[in-house]
Amino acid sequence: PGAPLRFLSTIAHFGTSEDVTVRDLRLELLFPADEATRARLQSGA
Repeated sequence: PGAPLRFLSTIAHFGTSEDVTVRDLRLELLFPADEATRARLQSGA
């Protein structure tokens, strides 16, 4: 365990209210919020 990882989170919602196949599909995307987090993710640690 090292320093905590910090992320920026965004949620993407796809489709229209009439399109039942994707109406409830939501994708949460996490992006590194600082250089230390980015470096740690790239190193695979």
